[in-house]
Amino acid sequence: MFELYRGRLEIDVSGLDEVLRRTDGVTASFIKELIRRAAVGAAERRAGPGAAERQVAPGHLSVSAADLTAAVDELLDQRNAMTRILLGSGGQGAGPAPARLPAGLSWPGPGQLKP
Repeated sequence: MFELYRGRLEIDVSGLDEVLRRTDGVTASFIKELIRRAAVGAAERRAGPGAAERQVAPGHLSVSAADLTAAVDELLDQRNAMTRILLGSGGQGAGPAPARLPAGLSWPGPGQLKP
């Protein structure tokens, strides 16, 4: 799945085994979001302070192992419990499932959903 969603995006896969271990059992949408967030992090890093000194070719984006790890950390952070629920990350490697929805949210009860 990782290779499919990666496409032609250049990603440093030196830490990929750990990322895959931590995301074991997640859905395809979770992996897609992981790669998207890693790419956004790389783009922000690329455009940040010192960008001119790095002399990166225009249009070239390279996702580092650190970008990938940061994206995993962000998605698995407890504050992103709702994102994990929506993206279907209930696997063992995705960390503990939240015991309940975040404050102020609740699952609909029987008969509350209308077709």
